[in-house]
Amino acid sequence: MLITGHSPLALPVMALASSLGLKYETSETTPCGCTLPHVHDGDVRIAHSPAALRYIARKHGKGDILLGKTPEDEALIEQGVSLGVHLQNLVRGVVMTILMPQSVAAYNKSANMRGREMIEKLLTVLDKRFLEKTFYATERYTIADFALVVPVAAALARLYPKDKAEAFPNLIRWARTVHAIPGVSDVMNEISFAASPLPIEPVVQPGPRPEGSQCIIGKCCAMKQTCSDSSQKCCEKKQTESAGAAKPVDPYSKLTFDMYAWKKHYKNLDWDSKEKWEPYFFEHYDPKEYSLWKCEYIDPSGFKEDWKTKNLVTIWLQRLRGEKADKYTFGNVLVTKDENKDHFDIVGVFLFPLDTVPECVSECGGSSSFKFTRLAMDTEEDKKFLSDVWYWQEESDIVHNGYVFGRCVDGETWH
Repeated sequence: MLITGHSPLALPVMALASSLGLKYETSETTPCGCTLPHVHDGDVRIAHSPAALRYIARKHGKGDILLGKTPEDEALIEQGVSLGVHLQNLVRGVVMTILMPQSVAAYNKSANMRGREMIEKLLTVLDKRFLEKTFYATERYTIADFALVVPVAAALARLYPKDKAEAFPNLIRWARTVHAIPGVSDVMNEISFAASPLPIEPVVQPGPRPEGSQCIIGKCCAMKQTCSDSSQKCCEKKQTESAGAAKPVDPYSKLTFDMYAWKKHYKNLDWDSKEKWEPYFFEHYDPKEYSLWKCEYIDPSGFKEDWKTKNLVTIWLQRLRGEKADKYTFGNVLVTKDENKDHFDIVGVFLFPLDTVPECVSECGGSSSFKFTRLAMDTEEDKKFLSDVWYWQEESDIVHNGYVFGRCVDGETWH
């Protein structure tokens, strides 16, 4: 497969293809000489990002999940894709008139400010939507999420410094969740924020480009832009500084446990036939790399209704999704009920990298209401507790350290 076209416009297509494990080549050159992305798959030629997303999802992915199972889902997904295209056009227009005025016929300050207002309104609407939703249209990610995440990331990286971006906490959490989908980070940089607000007036005056010069401003943008002498020197200086800076060591870089393979294995277990997860897990689990942690809600006495209790679990896990540890973490969090109590409990078991609870988990909003205790796999009680939680035990009470949590009535898997 070959994906052609201007990199930022083709990025949603590349991200989807990478998430599906497809092998493809890329090229900035298109058959028509335009910037629209094209997909070349054998004898098939598809132009324009929305059409390419639909084609890849239908041909190479799980169409009923990526494209929707019901007319309502399909409509929401189409709405999200259209919104992504609209936002992409707005962001490109606003940014190009400021950073690349030589590519724009004329600068109109009022039009540029209007574009910024429209972007902010769209981000605000999306932020409200992701307050209670993990993904845009359904409970699983769809092509709408791929169409939206690229322009959202571009808006945050170009227009919003970190203090301003804090107005969109749910949107940022969603964007990081999509970025954490296996394969997406291979083509898309981490969600970042602008170093400073985008200027109101153009910062690069139109002028001739030095022959043969070309500037690539950051991997996250991957846009090849023509530059004036001053901007070319500025970019070269930034690239030199960046190359000379020491990169922080990733504490998870040496982990050998294939978390993606484990999550896929667990998800595809034949629960009706009571297929066991233990053989695969303990064959690959290394206590030197990962640790198992019990989490329990500290004061569950106010949980009188199961659906409200489950909603708390959903919102908490949604806040955690997209953080760095998300790629390296697995867990089940259950809502349980002991028939001798007048309230529900929340209890779970997480698989965390290394030997501590990741900071992005412990510092997340809502985590302070939970107590984390490390489990020891050399004790039968801890082993049984792990088994009960990861099997969502419904037939008998889940008990640990003398406390009766009761039977599972609902829950959620973090994968």
